[in-house]
Amino acid sequence: MDSAASVAVHESQVNALFILFFYIVPFQCIRGSIPLSAMRNILVAVAIVFVTFGQSQADAPALDRARQLRLTGRYREAIAEYRALRESEPVDAAMGEASALRETGCDDAAEELLEATAGSFPLDPRPLAGLALLYLDQGRYDAASQSAGKALANQSNQLAARWVKAELCRRSGRLEEANRAYQWFIDYYNAADERFSPDDLHWIGLAAAEYARWNRLSDQFSFLVKEFYPDALTAEANYWPAVLATGKLFLEKFNADDAARELAAARKINPNSPDVLTALAQLAIQNFDLPKGRQLLSRAREINPRYLDAFLLEADIAFFLCDPVTAISFLEQARAIHPLHEPTLGRLAAAYGLMDGSLTEQSGRNSPKKEAGPENSRGADGKEKRLPAVSDASDRMASIIREVTGRNPHPGSFYFELGLALDKNRRYPAAARYFAKAVEVMPQCIGPRAHLGLMQMRMGDESSARIVLEESFKIDPFNVRVKNTLAVLDVLSGYEDLTTEHFIIRYDPHYDRVLAKCAARYLEKIYPELVRRLHDEPSGRILIELFNQAKNTDGHGWFSARIVGLPRIDTIGACTGNTVAMVSPTSRSDLRVHWARILRHEIVHAINFHQTDFNIPHWYTEALAVLLEDQPRPAEWNTLLSHRVPGNQVFTLDTIHLGFIRPGSHDDWQMAYCQAELYAEYMLERFGDDSLIRLLAAYADNMQTENAIRNCFGGSVAEFEKGYSEYLKKVTASLSDRVEIPRGFTDLQQAHEENPEDPGIASALAIAYIEHKDYPTARELIEPILEKHPNHPRAAYVEAKLLLVAGNRQAAVDRLVACLDETNPQPEIVQLLAGLRYQDGATAEAERLVKLGASRWPNDLAWTRRLAAMALTSGAKKTLTDALEKLALAEGDNSTIRKKLALLAAERGDYAEAVGWAEDATCIDVLDLDMHLLAARSLEQLDRHAEAADAYEICVDLAPDRHDLRIDWAKACLRAGDRDRAKNVLLPLVHQGDGQAQQLTKEMEE
Repeated sequence: MDSAASVAVHESQVNALFILFFYIVPFQCIRGSIPLSAMRNILVAVAIVFVTFGQSQADAPALDRARQLRLTGRYREAIAEYRALRESEPVDAAMGEASALRETGCDDAAEELLEATAGSFPLDPRPLAGLALLYLDQGRYDAASQSAGKALANQSNQLAARWVKAELCRRSGRLEEANRAYQWFIDYYNAADERFSPDDLHWIGLAAAEYARWNRLSDQFSFLVKEFYPDALTAEANYWPAVLATGKLFLEKFNADDAARELAAARKINPNSPDVLTALAQLAIQNFDLPKGRQLLSRAREINPRYLDAFLLEADIAFFLCDPVTAISFLEQARAIHPLHEPTLGRLAAAYGLMDGSLTEQSGRNSPKKEAGPENSRGADGKEKRLPAVSDASDRMASIIREVTGRNPHPGSFYFELGLALDKNRRYPAAARYFAKAVEVMPQCIGPRAHLGLMQMRMGDESSARIVLEESFKIDPFNVRVKNTLAVLDVLSGYEDLTTEHFIIRYDPHYDRVLAKCAARYLEKIYPELVRRLHDEPSGRILIELFNQAKNTDGHGWFSARIVGLPRIDTIGACTGNTVAMVSPTSRSDLRVHWARILRHEIVHAINFHQTDFNIPHWYTEALAVLLEDQPRPAEWNTLLSHRVPGNQVFTLDTIHLGFIRPGSHDDWQMAYCQAELYAEYMLERFGDDSLIRLLAAYADNMQTENAIRNCFGGSVAEFEKGYSEYLKKVTASLSDRVEIPRGFTDLQQAHEENPEDPGIASALAIAYIEHKDYPTARELIEPILEKHPNHPRAAYVEAKLLLVAGNRQAAVDRLVACLDETNPQPEIVQLLAGLRYQDGATAEAERLVKLGASRWPNDLAWTRRLAAMALTSGAKKTLTDALEKLALAEGDNSTIRKKLALLAAERGDYAEAVGWAEDATCIDVLDLDMHLLAARSLEQLDRHAEAADAYEICVDLAPDRHDLRIDWAKACLRAGDRDRAKNVLLPLVHQGDGQAQQLTKEMEE
């Protein structure tokens, strides 16, 4: 405490010493209680205080100037100002300088200064309280208690010292004492008539927030952010700790928008505060913007190399990236700063548990899963060899738990942070156990209870989640994730369940009854195949939830809230264990996606989570999920490979996680999935057909990636990555027809200025000028080229375009024919010439040219689309079918192509093909009656009557008023030998007096 805010303290000290000097001391001396020598010391102290008080009034402007420098982050200048005031304002200057030193990580210098000041001014409680805070932050709890006790002996309402005492009670598990200590601040605030300084309000606010959490006083949070902390800013406009405290309360409630606003305001006041920078980093990490988080943390650590929370958040980033090794390196540095800090130790316990293969509270020796060391590679015979793990390796987590619980019987924050770390690492069941443990040992904590409910939702235990989340909401109605998740449960309460042998499909009966039936049949059809290929089967049914619009929120909003409690997920399908959620494709008219492929992808995740007990890194489960979609690599991915691999702009196992959870662009996101699948393909090619299952088994044994790869493939990750890099180059080299990404007009102009003699650049720029209708400039660019190279393909193409502009069509055609080299064609020439031939009626020649382009550039689907368009017009059905089949494989979400293929197949009598394409079309547009009907009738042609009956059922669901469809359904049931089902199908029509239905029913009864 320094500047004008300390005047009130000086006045109270003077009054107290006045009474001490004129009344108490003489009385005690007369009684003999105080020796005369001690009285002399007291007189000296009184004189110092009176002198200091007088000087404080004189030097208040200088003190305030130093304080404002500190509050605005100009720490060096502030320290210089404070040092200049040491003689006139020894205590205030020391306190301000110590604060600036501590904010820049100079704890030793701050401690030395505070100790010297406390020694010189033993009756002033502030240096002692400052020491107590410093000791508390270093884990020197005995020293903190002693210093705080001395400060309170001098001044019973010394707020910083009281905060230290309260915290020491909490950290030692004396919860009732801690609660009373927090309550004292509130009582003091309510009873006092004095005007509090901003620093006083800081300590009172911290205590009030903790008391509100513990005692379920949710309305106090509104008071704190709307009235209490604004009062501190009214008293002092630059008092950023009040703004920071408000932002952190919003951050705690996952109110990202308000948190961002407040934290930005705090940073505007003090751009160099490690506290503010780290809070902003926490917000960025919460939003999965890990690069921004790292940038902010790096800046915070530049300012204060010993800032504890910066190390913890660096570890959190490592957890998100499934990298406990890096997390441990940061956490050990944090532990050196504060060896007793429970949030540090909770994270460290999680990291050790992840590394050592034991996430229980018992010693890892009881766990059958062992970590493989570097020696666990392959022998000379190439066969896998496994050596025993270090006997006490997995005891590290249990050792930390014993250490913490031995010191504190109620370590709620320890178990909470342990659970959060496991949550970040996607170890959901273990995280749920530790959230429950935190609630058990310290029910006062509100955070663990909320996260427990959210985790139960992820695991599909919605009945338990509702109970816990409703309790949490009563305690803390401001938690955005809890509120949103309860709203999801309300929506789900109106859904219906369709239960099959292996799945429970939960859906909105108003919108998605057809989707649920189709999904059920599809999932049961693919389930045996996936189980066989992954060598594992989940122990219970997998829950599938299909989200549609409700309560003025679209299906994607409910899906996002279901997965994370926040509206921020970019995907439309997700798996959290044995639960898969998906946005219903019927929720938006513009949502055209292959929902069946999405479900297949997510079911792979569910099986992977089960078989590895959630110990599978993000990249590998995505690799398997994409691979098992059994789809060709999209053209977009080939283009990315062609332009990224040569420039080494690719992910590695260390960086690919970011491509999934926080891609820098759409291309990054697509590249992550592309590379993940290529990792799987590389392993199959390099290490054999069983390589993927072997790696799964390694993760099931709780290995981390380094040892899993060494154990399975006999080399280091670096060697694995080197082989993968060569594989990427080989795949890219096979894309000989890769499409060139057009350069921008400005880039071409600059390139031409730098290389004016380059004919390729000049002709490309000329094409750009043609597109800009600047024909004279285009001609100027190509004339020098054609003088030297008369048949330069691109220059000739530009010349033909200019002839067309001038109306010389035949000359343009002749020019194109003359420069066309069919052994090494130029795509622009082939495309333009084919178009001109087609317009002239020479369709056969046009089709031949387009086929030339399609064969020369098979990965450029533009040629295939041109071929399909020509064939559709000309009636060349074989050519059309071939082209559409290629397009269908490449365009996985295009239902129109599949519908046309189904119709073509049925027309030529290929009913098996018709069924396949029709069903595939309904996997994109599930409400397409025509395709369901085509599938049903084609199935009948194949004598697959039971399947036909199921298809007709969907048709009736879509068109319940069409009696003919119900009759056809009943007949299919009869042909399948299911007479009872046929009767039930006809019953509604019989009741309506439908003659055909009555006759058919009568025939069945006879």
